[in-house]
Amino acid sequence: PFPGGIVSTPRPFRSLNPAVNRDINLRIPAQHPPAAPRPPVVTANPEPNWDQLVQSTRQLKLNIATNVTRLRQELPVTQLQLAQTAGLSRATVHLIEAGACDPRLSTLVSLASALKVDAVDLLASPHGHNGHK
Repeated sequence: PFPGGIVSTPRPFRSLNPAVNRDINLRIPAQHPPAAPRPPVVTANPEPNWDQLVQSTRQLKLNIATNVTRLRQELPVTQLQLAQTAGLSRATVHLIEAGACDPRLSTLVSLASALKVDAVDLLASPHGHNGHK
């Protein structure tokens, strides 16, 4: 408000020069109606169960270790031969078979190809394969 209670209503700037008006209109964002509110994202289990997640990770590493070892021995090939076929180091194959590392997806795909199975077969529970646990 101005002295004496006079209230000014803002008006858009307009110049007598059309080029100035065009430049100003390019810099002033267009007034769009407010977007409709997005519905909240609903998840079945908002709080992750970290103990269960850690246990699942351990179980997957054990499944991979057991399956890689079993499949390698069924071929039969050595860790070094498997590593060379898969394009990995023997130490990597050893760590995977020991359950001592979290192999990358690309590593699992390479191993699966070398073992002549699908990568998902390396993750599966080894129960029921030739009596092995």
